[in-house]
Amino acid sequence: MDPHQPSRRARQFSCWRGIFAHTRYGLVPLILLSTAPIGSAQAATFNVTNTADSGAGSLRQAIFDANAAGGTNTIDVQNGLGTITLTSGDLNALNSNITLNGNGNTLSGNNAFRGLFVYSGTVAINDLTIENAVASGGDAGQAAGGGAGLGGALFVKDGATVTISNLVAQNNAATGGDGGAQTASGVTGGGGGMGGDGGTVVSGTNGGGGGLGSGATGGSNSGNGGDGIAQGEGAGGDGANLGGGGGTGGNNGGGGGSGDQSVGGGGVNGIDGTFTDDPDGGFGGGGGKAGNGGFGGGGGAFRGDGGFGGGGGGGGLGSVASVGQGGFGAGDGVSSGTTSQAAGGGGLGAGGAIFVMDGATLTIAGTLTVNNNTVTGGTGGTGAAGTAQDGSAFGDGVFLQGSGTLTFNPDTGNTQTLANTITDQTGSGGTGSWALTKNGAGTLTLSAANSYSGATNLSAGTLSLSGSGTLGNAAGALNLTGGTLDLGTTTQTRTGTITLNGATVSNGTLSSSGTFATQSGTISAVLAGTGALAKTGTGTVTLSAANTYTGATNLSAGTLSLSGSGTLGDAAGALNLTGGTLDLGTTTQTRTGTITLNGATVSNGTLSSSGTFATQSGTISAVLTGTGALAKTGTGTVTLSAANTYSGATTVSGGTLSVNGSAASSAFTVQNGGTLGGTGTVGATTLQSGGIHAPGNSIGTQTVNGAYVLNAGSILEIEVDSAGNSDKVIVNGTVDITGSTLRVKGVSGNNFSGQTTYNYVIIENDGVDAITGDFATIDNQLAFYDTARSTVGGTGNDVSLTLTRNASGFTDIATTANQKAVAGQVGNLSGSDGTTISNAILGLTNAGAQHAYQQLSGDIFAAGPTMNDRITHQATGQIGARLADLNRSRGVTGTISGSLVAASTLSPAELTGFARSGPMASDSEIYARDANMLSLGAENAPQVTSAIWLQAIGATGRIDGDGNADTTDYQWTGMVGGFDTQLSDTIILGVYFGYADARNRQAGRDATLDSRNFMAGLYGTRDLGDDLRLSGQAGWTRTANDSRRNLVFGGIDRTATADYTDNALNANLELARGFDVAHNWRVVPYGALGVLWNDHDAFTETGAGSANLSRASDSTLSGTASLGVRMAGMFETGNGKTLIPQFRLGWDHHLGPTANSTTLAFTGTSSFTVAGSETDRDTLVGNLGMTLADDDGWSFYADYQPSISKSRREHAASAGFRMKF
Repeated sequence: MDPHQPSRRARQFSCWRGIFAHTRYGLVPLILLSTAPIGSAQAATFNVTNTADSGAGSLRQAIFDANAAGGTNTIDVQNGLGTITLTSGDLNALNSNITLNGNGNTLSGNNAFRGLFVYSGTVAINDLTIENAVASGGDAGQAAGGGAGLGGALFVKDGATVTISNLVAQNNAATGGDGGAQTASGVTGGGGGMGGDGGTVVSGTNGGGGGLGSGATGGSNSGNGGDGIAQGEGAGGDGANLGGGGGTGGNNGGGGGSGDQSVGGGGVNGIDGTFTDDPDGGFGGGGGKAGNGGFGGGGGAFRGDGGFGGGGGGGGLGSVASVGQGGFGAGDGVSSGTTSQAAGGGGLGAGGAIFVMDGATLTIAGTLTVNNNTVTGGTGGTGAAGTAQDGSAFGDGVFLQGSGTLTFNPDTGNTQTLANTITDQTGSGGTGSWALTKNGAGTLTLSAANSYSGATNLSAGTLSLSGSGTLGNAAGALNLTGGTLDLGTTTQTRTGTITLNGATVSNGTLSSSGTFATQSGTISAVLAGTGALAKTGTGTVTLSAANTYTGATNLSAGTLSLSGSGTLGDAAGALNLTGGTLDLGTTTQTRTGTITLNGATVSNGTLSSSGTFATQSGTISAVLTGTGALAKTGTGTVTLSAANTYSGATTVSGGTLSVNGSAASSAFTVQNGGTLGGTGTVGATTLQSGGIHAPGNSIGTQTVNGAYVLNAGSILEIEVDSAGNSDKVIVNGTVDITGSTLRVKGVSGNNFSGQTTYNYVIIENDGVDAITGDFATIDNQLAFYDTARSTVGGTGNDVSLTLTRNASGFTDIATTANQKAVAGQVGNLSGSDGTTISNAILGLTNAGAQHAYQQLSGDIFAAGPTMNDRITHQATGQIGARLADLNRSRGVTGTISGSLVAASTLSPAELTGFARSGPMASDSEIYARDANMLSLGAENAPQVTSAIWLQAIGATGRIDGDGNADTTDYQWTGMVGGFDTQLSDTIILGVYFGYADARNRQAGRDATLDSRNFMAGLYGTRDLGDDLRLSGQAGWTRTANDSRRNLVFGGIDRTATADYTDNALNANLELARGFDVAHNWRVVPYGALGVLWNDHDAFTETGAGSANLSRASDSTLSGTASLGVRMAGMFETGNGKTLIPQFRLGWDHHLGPTANSTTLAFTGTSSFTVAGSETDRDTLVGNLGMTLADDDGWSFYADYQPSISKSRREHAASAGFRMKF
């Protein structure tokens, strides 16, 4: 550590410094000055008070002082100074965190010197005009390459972050340096730098490379290089002489020194010249002799390559033909041939106003004006073998090197204007891509032909185009997520993706050969080109111009709206409507291409086609017109609700076409699989075999203007109600129903009153012409009414229908025991509400009535107890696993294999769940053991006498329906835990508790039964010796049930709910014995018996009126016998841990009745019995588990426990931990 530096403690010490005064009250602090750490840099303000080029109060001095101070500082130019004109050279680069407030003043480069150069740090430049600034690349010495002129008003180096606000950059220039020409054999000049000329040989042989800044000239004739502008950065390289030291490189990234043997490279940290190495230039510096230029520097005369923008050196001496290569945008050198007259290439001129390096960040806020800036490439030198290449010129406004994002962020009321171009390397023939992002509420106006190659991103405010303004390279993406893109009078041609999501595009023309990808926004500009328009997302896109794009229009979501002169591109383009809404407003859209409707809505306006309206699903409230045809395919429904005038044929080959408006000018054909419906008017209609006509929407009337032909095999579907209303077809033409089918249905929600006879006119024939033919069959879908028809009904030539109550009773329609039990009470339902329910059933089909009986039956109450038993079985099945661990920890045996006796002779599933069908317990914890038992033996084992445990449980399962009872799906999750302790060497006793949430659902009945299960009990085990173990458990479960039955049939839509409580007691015993079968493995056969008693509380439902069910309390008793075998292993894993895998296969046999039934009653009726699925007598059970136990008494375990029987499948899992103490 440097003894002159403060210690870290001292540097971190926060010193309270004050001024104290002696008063009559003692020593009193008067002023608190600082709480900053001693030695830390303090923010300071450096004031510019005059317009002088240098000296006290000058801008040059303020920059020097701010850089030297370090930290974060402010340079404040006094308001009203006017113009600061540079006369002595470039300003030092800004290389710390600086805010430069120009306060409306002007910085002039005097047409000789550059403006501002940001070398590093975070810099803000505010309220400043920079004009007549010139970034000149250094001219090369003999045969060397010229330097790059980059960023006349502003240069931003990599790593720097710059924000400019309220900046004017005008009449600035970036000029590449000229290449040098060789004047004599052996004479090699230095490459030009970024401002500094390369060293020129007057007498001698070599010149040093130029450096960074106008005064950073390379050394000549053993002279020193000039100083650069990178304050505090490394100097240019030194030269070398045979007889002693050559010239030294300039400070601050200056020019390289010269010498008779070698020269230094210019720029920041330029390379020293030696007798063997080529002296490359550093940042901003040219190479010396055969050295390569650094960034912006030209190559040395002897085939040196230029850096970025730097010209290449000449081809060297004699007959050497190779030449130095120019950097990006710079010229290559030319060889000397045999005349010793080589020449270097010219340097690049780029960024007349602003140059941004790769890795730099520039954000432009406030106002901005960029105009009248220029770029010029350097001239290549002329040698005997020809003239070297000139440098190129790119980006008279802004040049962006490499890749990045240029951000414009004008605030409300701010306008930013760029009349010069924005260019990046790809846009100039190189590689690297910059995006332009426009944020902020203000306006950015581009009026030059920009060629940046990245995306253009608009999120707020206005991005305006004028004059020759473009949005960069046509292939760049255009992402419009907010604000307004104002194209003015320009035409913007794009090949990349155009995304609109929340923005407005106005004026001008936007042409694309790609995709207009729109989500939301407004487009009043003309969309042109060969591209397609895609509308996605939930927003609205509005088109109001006469668009001419020739690609398809694809709408999949949200709303695509037309207004004013808005069109959907060229008429021949396909129109694909797969979702969302096409709102035509007041426009008429004329199409010749295919129109596809599949899931969308077309509203307002008029859609005219001479092609085909290809529809699958959706709604069209716009007017369809033209000579086109309409084809309805697919399984969906298409609804027409306007007064359509299209004259092509309408064909329905699939799904439903509902005409609620009119399509009277079109002839309709309904093919096999298609349905025609609605309440509107259609043209002449023919139904082919398999076609269906279902007039009305529910009950309604449809009019046919023309002949109405129902061919053999076609169907006329009529809905009727008890008020004498029915569907009807009015035909203004001939009627032929020969061989067709009449289908009669009760309208959904109708309640028949039990009236004996109902009469309806279903086809109203105009005039006096007779009906041709008759229906071949009547498909009567009313369970309790017979049908008859007449073809001379009504006024004598109409088709009429008569319904007559038949002799069927409610039970006659029922097909299962549960249905019959319910149907026997439907006619006895009490009061007017009971009559409403029974009348609703009278209007149903056979299947509808049977479904109503099933919903009314409440058979979920017969299935519910089985579900709750499964929960109790799963939860209490974890208890026995806790016992074995405690036995094992005491060391009931003293050998490795013997230590598994207790660990593998306990079946937690059968211990606590014998009365249920199938083991639902976790076996994993059974085998968790104290690893010390393997080595200590029983006599030395620690006495672990108690333990606590906790685990999560869960399962999902299904009990199949049997045709009478419905299929029931169930699932539950919960927790179970406990405490156990050792009472003697052979006896363990414990207590457990648990909770589980469950849901049982019958999808076919739309019924659910949710339960909250609370469990508690005792468990214990006794070691009988000789590897025998007897275990037992007794417990209580309280189940709070919430039932919900949705009753929806006929006109009934009700929900019945009930809350009630069940209680259960269970007890069981198991005997098991273990055997060694292999090293570290044990097999344990077991047998068990268990008993379960359930007490079911009474309840009465609410919410369904006369359909509410009630149940009296009852109880059940059942048992389970179990046989099986378990297998467990034990493996040391190191670090005091033991891994225990285990497996089980078993058989459970149900004891007692297998029927599951309950007795219920409707309000005011006799009771009836409904059954759930029977309990299977035999169940196959299994377990796969794993435990990880450690020497500290912890064990962690997880299990998967499947069980399967004839009608039930269940998958359960558990995971938990046990801690011994």
